[in-house]
Amino acid sequence: MTGGVTTSVSGEFGTPRPDLPDGVLTAVTRSGMRAVVSRMTVDSADESSPSQFIPAPYRETPERAAEEVLRLQRAYASDRITVAPEALGVLRCTPAMIELMHAASSPDELDESRRRLGHGSVAELERLGVLGPRTLLAHAVWLDNEEIDVLARRQTGISHNPVSNAYYASGIARLGAMLAAGVRVGLGTDGASTNNGQNVWETMKVAMLMQKEAQSDASFGSAELALELMTRGGAAALHMDDAIGSLETGKRADLIVIDKARVSLSPGQTLISNLVYSNDPGAVRDVYVDGELVVRDGVHQSLDRDAVIANATAAFDRILRKTGLDSYIRDRTTWDWDDD
Repeated sequence: MTGGVTTSVSGEFGTPRPDLPDGVLTAVTRSGMRAVVSRMTVDSADESSPSQFIPAPYRETPERAAEEVLRLQRAYASDRITVAPEALGVLRCTPAMIELMHAASSPDELDESRRRLGHGSVAELERLGVLGPRTLLAHAVWLDNEEIDVLARRQTGISHNPVSNAYYASGIARLGAMLAAGVRVGLGTDGASTNNGQNVWETMKVAMLMQKEAQSDASFGSAELALELMTRGGAAALHMDDAIGSLETGKRADLIVIDKARVSLSPGQTLISNLVYSNDPGAVRDVYVDGELVVRDGVHQSLDRDAVIANATAAFDRILRKTGLDSYIRDRTTWDWDDD
């Protein structure tokens, strides 16, 4: 939140330990953030496809998944927190499990989907009748024209994650085509393990630059478009644009205060361009959610930054020791300086 985020969407695995999403939801509630937190689940495993094979401890029945989503909703749902189900793709879930998912995220997934189903992931979702305004798809990189038109007609939201897509060389989503067709597109970072950061300002910049490169057109987009996708676009993708995404009478008072005296935001005459192409999260001074001051002068008002970092470091040490990866990490982080 100290980077300027007031509303987020995240997916959290509920297996093999069912209390994993509880920890996330407890932290999100304490943060004061507005959030949609989905409980991810899988129930299918294709042993003929190693990249899609899911170990048994991570699989569960649709009935069990539904029970857990309802449990989490009863425990954590509030005016700011929404708990939703997330089936992790058409290749890892049966039709009974599918509603909210990552889709068409890589060329491998497209190829595998066509091999098993005869068409792409989004086409399969349309066949199952699950696309609509209550569905949010993450990534949506490998789409054909018909699938883009279907997403626009169904008013299905898209979370476009350009940095994460580049991290895994998953391809460049057809952002221009989706916007031209009227698809509801917002920007996302994806998880820290598939991005190495949660910098929404970086995401806006990369979203525009990758489209310019993909289309060989330096005139594509603008700083204004990037800012629009991060604010109004994200709200539209979640079908929450009647309440958030802009400062208007009748909407929720979600806003951030920027220190425009920062070097990265100077000169001030090109402020919008600077925000997208050269800003850093440290320029965010205050963050308000529902009019409540959650971050003041860069400091979160209910979370202890130093304690969070210390706990994360200690937890990671335990993971490294338990998995035996501590020496691997040590070797990778030892820098040999060459005196020559």
